[in-house]
Amino acid sequence: MNILHIHQDYPDGRARPPTKAVQNLIKASKEYDKSVDHYVLSINRTSNPFKVSVKAFDEGLSIVYWAIPLPYIYVPMIWFCSIYMAFFLRKQKFTLIHGHKLTTEGIFTYFFSKKFNIPYVLSVRGGSDIHNIKRLKLIVFFKKIYNHASLIFWVSVWAKKHVRLLLNVKIEENNALPNICEINLNNKVSSTSRNKYVIILSYHQLRRKGLLPLLEAIKELNNQGNILYLDVIGSGDKITTQLIKNSIQSLELGEQVKLLGQLPLNEVLEHLKKSKGLILPAINETFGMAYVEALSCGSPVLYVSDTGIDGHIDDYLLGVKVEGHNVESLKLALLKLEGNYSQYQKALSQIIENKYLVKFTGPFIAQKYVEQVLTVKYIEN
Repeated sequence: MNILHIHQDYPDGRARPPTKAVQNLIKASKEYDKSVDHYVLSINRTSNPFKVSVKAFDEGLSIVYWAIPLPYIYVPMIWFCSIYMAFFLRKQKFTLIHGHKLTTEGIFTYFFSKKFNIPYVLSVRGGSDIHNIKRLKLIVFFKKIYNHASLIFWVSVWAKKHVRLLLNVKIEENNALPNICEINLNNKVSSTSRNKYVIILSYHQLRRKGLLPLLEAIKELNNQGNILYLDVIGSGDKITTQLIKNSIQSLELGEQVKLLGQLPLNEVLEHLKKSKGLILPAINETFGMAYVEALSCGSPVLYVSDTGIDGHIDDYLLGVKVEGHNVESLKLALLKLEGNYSQYQKALSQIIENKYLVKFTGPFIAQKYVEQVLTVKYIEN
């Protein structure tokens, strides 16, 4: 089998900030089954037609293509680009295509499937996919793309109900494909005293991650006699950093909230082992590996419903799910986390003991992925 992977933001050597989730999946899959070949088409959109370019890289081909994401004209533009791209792929003998999103990657995948007469599978990544379905107003076309896929993988399990409602399609319930997380399955829940919560973020995402309303919630709980401590791990530019410092100062939280700066992953994990929990009320989060890393370190999590890890950990009581990240909701969630802390610790000890988090590791995910794609057979549309 020779799989053509189509993905935006792949680490292809260009200057754009990449994401490694798909690269990690391909790497783990190669280690699991060396008989399956993987070729990456890294697509990078530009609104400037003079910046279109093509270059090879170690894992495949990187193309900067021209398209404007507006209703009615986006699909014809991608169709034209797919004809152009197919010229560079014509000598490859692909047997399957994997589009790593339902929307933009899915459109390319659909056209290549028709061009090369081979089947395809899709991943659904909730944040961008749901946004694009609503923005591009291509319900009928996205429904066709969805229904013609041989398999649908859910990176964002929480997105199932939204796709069902938006596209009016049937949903396979057991096809979760989480991002691979680098975690130690042999951790133990520490018996040391845990009295500080942690939030991890890049400062430029402070609004999406809910940091400012979290600080206000801590202040209001402080006024009510519930003293909470928070370590902030992350960094940003001078303006955003000063904004956070000013907020901490104006709320008089200097003794309770500490900015630790950017830390390497090994130090983050060590910090999580000693923390009382990860408080990360992020919205529009596709998956959120930080939640899994925290759980592996014995720290319960506070997370927002219909985003991030929601749907992946519902088997156990591993933290508090909050609706949105307004101040009042966060106050109630923090009180719930404090009041039921022993229950969360008990559940965490149980999942760590029975290796529940193995489903987020590379070998487990790669085996499941390869076994499923090997079952795909072409069906005439």
